[in-house]
Amino acid sequence: MWPHVAVVTPNESEAAALTGVEVVDVASAARAAAWFLDRGVGHALITLGSAGALSVTPEGTRHFPAYPVTPVDTTAAGDAFTGSLGAALAAGLDTATAIRRGMAAGALATTLPGASPSLPDRKAVDELLDAVAEGAAR
Repeated sequence: MWPHVAVVTPNESEAAALTGVEVVDVASAARAAAWFLDRGVGHALITLGSAGALSVTPEGTRHFPAYPVTPVDTTAAGDAFTGSLGAALAAGLDTATAIRRGMAAGALATTLPGASPSLPDRKAVDELLDAVAEGAAR
C-alpha cells in the first residue's frame, strides 16, 4: 500500500509503531521518514510536538520549527495539523506553506481543552501566521 501514499503524517509515537524506529529527535525522525520513503511513500512528514515537524521527500529534508504556544491539551493537535495541511494542499498552496498552515492549526489546537472545541478556524490560523511573520520582520 505504501507506494500509493502521497503524504504520511505520523507523530513520534505513530512513526515509531509503524517503522520500529524510536523517534526522539530530528535525527531519529529522519530515519523513520526514510523507512516510509524506502517503501514508496512520496512524502514523509513527521510531527514532533514542540520540536516542530520534519519533512522528508526524495528531493530533500527540511525541519520546520514549532510555533510557540502554551499548551493546555494536545488531544486534537494532529487532527488540526493534518486537516489544515490537506486543505492547504487541496487549495493549491505550495508544500512549505501548507506545512506552516498545518503547524499553526496544530499549535492553536493545543491552546484549548477538548477535541472539537479546540480546532481553530481559518481566521485563527491566518492571525497566528500573520503575527509570526510580523514578529520575524522586526
